[in-house]
Amino acid sequence: MSGPGKKNGVKEKVEALVSFAKGLDLSEVMWEEGDQKIAFTRRPAPPPPPAKPAKPSAPPPSKTQFITAPFVGTFLRAPKDRPPLVVEGEEVESGDKVGVVEAMKVPRDVTSHVAGHIVKILVDNGKPVEYGQKIFEVEVK
Repeated sequence: MSGPGKKNGVKEKVEALVSFAKGLDLSEVMWEEGDQKIAFTRRPAPPPPPAKPAKPSAPPPSKTQFITAPFVGTFLRAPKDRPPLVVEGEEVESGDKVGVVEAMKVPRDVTSHVAGHIVKILVDNGKPVEYGQKIFEVEVK
């Protein structure tokens, strides 16, 4: 016996069962009454896509740079019997002579490659230095 009234009743029952399943967060429902059977499975909502990892923020460019030893030798803050070429807190320009490294009695200039002010002198006068060793810490302008 199928007629428009019967289809309407089934539709109403299905809608009621769907509403019931949603209300209880059921994923599967089976209903039987006499010769009528209704069963359905709700597909769970797909999981949200994984969150994109936050891009690590690049650290701000360092305002501190180092003047390094151009070769192996003895670091001198000034040529013999002279006052130091620079002191902590003093401003320097790129190309300024800031010290001397002496190797085999031959002095060679250490020059600044940046403009800024000397934050710290990292090597004591008369101490040996290695190639590339940090001698001055400079806060760049």
